[in-house]
Amino acid sequence: MSLLGSVGPFDRDTESWTSYCERLEQFFLANGVAGEEKRRAVLLSACGPTTYELIRSLVAPRKPTEGCFAELVELVRNHVSPPPSAVVQRFHFNSRTQKDSETVGQFVAELRRLSEFCEFGSTLDGMLRDRLVCGVRGVQRRLLSEVNLTFSKAFELAKAAELAEKSVADLQRPVDTASVHAVSGSFYPRCPTSTTFFG
Repeated sequence: MSLLGSVGPFDRDTESWTSYCERLEQFFLANGVAGEEKRRAVLLSACGPTTYELIRSLVAPRKPTEGCFAELVELVRNHVSPPPSAVVQRFHFNSRTQKDSETVGQFVAELRRLSEFCEFGSTLDGMLRDRLVCGVRGVQRRLLSEVNLTFSKAFELAKAAELAEKSVADLQRPVDTASVHAVSGSFYPRCPTSTTFFG
């Protein structure tokens, strides 16, 4: 049976270890790789020589094949990307405001990325709502007037306001009168300048 997809070696310059392991899990799922030994074997054979050497060093004096899959993954994770301080991550999250070049959707995507290590748990939606209200441009008054505002409602309202603002800007854009006359002249002949009476 041919394999579906591929994982390739881990390259810390192009992706995080977390992303690599997520892709690895999808490879397992797509190809029905089950069982501790097979999962460990795929990891050790696919991770590449640099990461394999790192794993050998981290488990020494044992051999990599003596560690379970989850243990090897965790050892590499703690080495290449130790979890950052939740306090520092919350500072970055709570300091973030929408940039001039950002859409509301891009701003929210960045907030979600920043929240990854904030350890918000079940309060995540509330924190996203608060940061959206405080950090988005030009729609705070509308959002603050809502009773029982949820994150999803705030997101929808902010996107709607952004779209309305863009539509108004499009409507108020000056019309190129030269091109209008050129178009109208090509379809509608001009009236004669002199009037002729019959009778």
